[in-house]
Amino acid sequence: MLTVNITKENLEYVAEFVTQTTREVRNITIQSMHDLVYNLGQLTHMNNIHFNIPQDLKKSLITSLRLEYPGEVYEHKITVH
Repeated sequence: MLTVNITKENLEYVAEFVTQTTREVRNITIQSMHDLVYNLGQLTHMNNIHFNIPQDLKKSLITSLRLEYPGEVYEHKITVH
């Protein structure tokens, strides 16, 4: 299971990728988040990814997921904080 924690710091977002063995942190924009969703989906099934996101990214993330991976069941893997 991959957990992607996205938080807002000042005017940008910080994405933290956590697995059982690794942790990586990157600065992202809303546009790069869309690219991130696409790239993660190429590496693993979207149901193996849990997103923790701020409220202001919810609509954007769900839109990206629906466009890139229609028909997938993934909304239960999103936590909004």
